[in-house]
Amino acid sequence: MMPSRYSLQKLIDKYPHLYQKGSRHNPNVENKPDAYIVKITLHLKHHPIYGKNRLKITETHYKDGSPKKYRYQWELNPPSLDKSDSHITAWENESHEDDPANQTKSEPHHHHHVPFDRTKRAENWHVRDIEAAIKEIEPFVLKGIAYTK
Repeated sequence: MMPSRYSLQKLIDKYPHLYQKGSRHNPNVENKPDAYIVKITLHLKHHPIYGKNRLKITETHYKDGSPKKYRYQWELNPPSLDKSDSHITAWENESHEDDPANQTKSEPHHHHHVPFDRTKRAENWHVRDIEAAIKEIEPFVLKGIAYTK
């Protein structure tokens, strides 16, 4: 089901302890001819290793509300021009069916699990929605430790 702005805001409001003080997180839902696109940028607390960082969320939903595509990226903020230089971790379901070398057992779901190296991919069996992504990075943000998964 397609999330409403209200339900997205309620979800965001569940995790105030993760966010940079005073930052605003307004969900944006774009109505395209064939899909709805949800975009949210969560500005996270200053991290002792990564400095300014954010969780960038993009979801595409079919017009019937069912999910089509997702990308949850924890990255430095502002990002550098080279995405790998900003990358901490990400979960996506972009298919690599034409590139067997880049496929995972959970294809199309995958996890870019190595900080600062988006070329490395692992299976992603669990992070497939916004809240799962938030919960996955939560201990690393709160404890100020390097991402390792």
